Amino acid sequence: FAILIPDDYVSDIKERLSIYRELDNLDDEPALEAYRNELKDRFGEIPIQTEALLDAIRLRWLAKGLGFEKLTLKGGKLIAFFVSNQASAYYQSKAFTRMLNFFKTNPAGYKMYEKGDNLRLGKGDITDIQSAILALRPIAETSFEA
Repeated sequence: FAILIPDDYVSDIKERLSIYRELDNLDDEPALEAYRNELKDRFGEIPIQTEALLDAIRLRWLAKGLGFEKLTLKGGKLIAFFVSNQASAYYQSKAFTRMLNFFKTNPAGYKMYEKGDNLRLGKGDITDIQSAILALRPIAETSFEA
């Protein structure tokens, strides 16, 4: 995916780097949306590659909240890597309980599996960052008691 701030949108490289740093320091949707509006005011209509960058930030927040250490989107598939330390407290956490509860009631299309010593989540039919967000959001919204 092209996830960047094109140089024809923000021509000064120092300014682009500053924007990347500022985006990396944002930590919630209202701040991201405010920054998006600021970019639009300063530089004009936001290019698709930069919208993808903003969606990638949203995806990173979502994945982190679910306890994933890493995500890959490749070949139409999302692979999410759980905490690699099997003795981690994560596996007794509410986040992991939420994950298991989701799979009890929504197994179709998702696959939880081990490869080597790493637990992973796989989901097909992922064509872009937005579809990855749509695939993970229901897990984040699952109750702990399901």
